Amino acid sequence: MRVLHIGPTPFFSDRGCHIRIRGLIHALTRRGIQCRLCTYHHGRETDGVETVRSLRVSGYTQVDAGPAPLKYVADALLLARVCGQLRRWRPDIVHAHLHEGALIGWAASTTMFWRRTPVIFDMQGSLVGELQEYGYFQRDGMLRTLFERVERFIDRRPAAIACSSRSSLEITRARFGIAAERLHLVADGVDAMPPAADGSANLRRQLGLPDGVPIVVYTGSLLPVKGLSTLHEVILSSAQRGLGLHFLLVGYPTEQTAAFLRQHELSACCTLAERVPFERIGEYLGLGAIAIEPKVSDSGEASGKVLNYMAAGLPVVCFDTPNNREILGDSGCYASPGSAMSLVDQLETLSPDPARCEELGRRGRARVQAQFSWDASAGRLLEIYRTVLRSAW
Repeated sequence: MRVLHIGPTPFFSDRGCHIRIRGLIHALTRRGIQCRLCTYHHGRETDGVETVRSLRVSGYTQVDAGPAPLKYVADALLLARVCGQLRRWRPDIVHAHLHEGALIGWAASTTMFWRRTPVIFDMQGSLVGELQEYGYFQRDGMLRTLFERVERFIDRRPAAIACSSRSSLEITRARFGIAAERLHLVADGVDAMPPAADGSANLRRQLGLPDGVPIVVYTGSLLPVKGLSTLHEVILSSAQRGLGLHFLLVGYPTEQTAAFLRQHELSACCTLAERVPFERIGEYLGLGAIAIEPKVSDSGEASGKVLNYMAAGLPVVCFDTPNNREILGDSGCYASPGSAMSLVDQLETLSPDPARCEELGRRGRARVQAQFSWDASAGRLLEIYRTVLRSAW
């Protein structure tokens, strides 16, 4: 079976949707599926993913998540590349990631209608919900209405939709009226356990982390949409309460956080590791005693970073949301949604109790090993592919 993946993003860029694309392609390849990814002109190459890139868009170098005017040009060029692959490579399935990918996949399949190539939409959250979080509709309610119609249109085009979380599945069913039989849960996963803290002494020295102080680690984009203001408030309040914690933030962009730390004289209790290749995230997680997830999302998007925290055996402090509950179960430390002070309360309770930290970390590791893996997700995708192909022919 040949599967053409569409990734309307600068793959690979060390963030959530890229990690999902890579994880699924690796797992499908291990099952004997031929996979090829069509993506933007920029991004870095990664082993095990055959990549076909669109023509270069002059001036478009953004790798961070979020809207950008030149993305529309990149999408048009990506559509042309996908049509070429349908004509020459002749895949059996088009697996389209993100809403732009689903629209491109539908347009290419419609243009090359004689190929009769079914499109699977890999949804990682609501398009309108995500744009709302980025402040895209702050001044124009009509624009939100337009994008709701666009999202409804996109959701009704593919042969099946693979949702990365139950929340995104329920949002799609309830808000856009998609039939339950076309919706499938294909959760995020992890491949292998990150390295433990053994051998991390050099990295600890390089980062200048203090000895004998619990390290609270965060990995991911340092953007408002990811809960950055909440994270800042947690760091400041933890210092004001004298909790004796040190925060290690592994992500980008760092300018806003660096300015915040200088303004409040918090550099002594927080280290910015800036951008780190995903392949090395395990080394940094191995330095932590507790992990934190400050995001509250209305888009239904899953949280791959939480799975990595669990795989590293770290207790996770996060908000009490359906997504977090589904992933963490009884291994999470839950705060009232949206309340930074509640997160600080959880840290204050958890940090002086290493036995409870160890127990929660053990539960999380066992849970992720039993329920979340890319191989299991690939197995569910293969069932979807075969069902769709039987229906198409």
